[in-house]
Amino acid sequence: MQSICFLFIITTSYSQKAIIKEIRETHPIYKVKNVFPVVTIPSNISSTKKINKVLQEDALYIDSTGYKKSIFEVVWDKENENSPGWVYYDFKYTVLSNTDHYLDLVISFEGGKHAQQSNLYYLFDNNTGENVLFAKVLTSEGKKWLVNEMVKNKRNQIQKLHPSLKDSLKLQPNPLNKYDSLSRKDIIEEIQMYKSCLEEKLASYLSDSDSFDYFTLYIKDEILYAEGIGCANNWNQQRLDEIGENKFSKHLKEIAHYLTPYGKKLLLSKSN
Repeated sequence: MQSICFLFIITTSYSQKAIIKEIRETHPIYKVKNVFPVVTIPSNISSTKKINKVLQEDALYIDSTGYKKSIFEVVWDKENENSPGWVYYDFKYTVLSNTDHYLDLVISFEGGKHAQQSNLYYLFDNNTGENVLFAKVLTSEGKKWLVNEMVKNKRNQIQKLHPSLKDSLKLQPNPLNKYDSLSRKDIIEEIQMYKSCLEEKLASYLSDSDSFDYFTLYIKDEILYAEGIGCANNWNQQRLDEIGENKFSKHLKEIAHYLTPYGKKLLLSKSN
């Protein structure tokens, strides 16, 4: 049975912070609790409707016809005619920022062809209900600056890793360590992959005018976070990419000169 419970309640009448309720249901097969947010912007019916429409259409594939029994009925039912073709489950969400002016949250779930975890990030303007793209809050110089910082971070990561990779070619595999399974051929391929990343792939980010769109961006505690840039070109190579996350962060006040007028109004305006 579908149940709704309050996450928190804002009592100040002047506040436009989001009030968030949760829809909680247990998946009938996997028996895991699925949780989905329902957002209310006080005294703003239009924004409230827009935000929930975006979340439900984007994450749950619910169209204008709505749902009959469960908010998860499309993503849970592979045979449904409106289904994307794969079962998705274990929905969760995290509120990253909730201010008088914007709401930043991420919805996480598992499933699909490879049963992998996916994350969907949203930045909502509380006043308009718009799901704001970061291209709208950063100037052209700001976007170039962020791409350069991300490339520089990745370059430093690779340069630190390269010596240990070359040294590993001199070592004999340890049959007692099940994690020491990389063959000499694998290590050589990994070295070549990072070499190609340094000489070609990173340069392509600097020359591609759309490279900014490849990053995951979000705001938490007034800090802008950016993630992205992997060296692996395919699924098989990903197991060799031991660098991990390439994450860059900067406080919003420190990058005020890179924000558009709209970005400054949305992200830097003081709360009421």
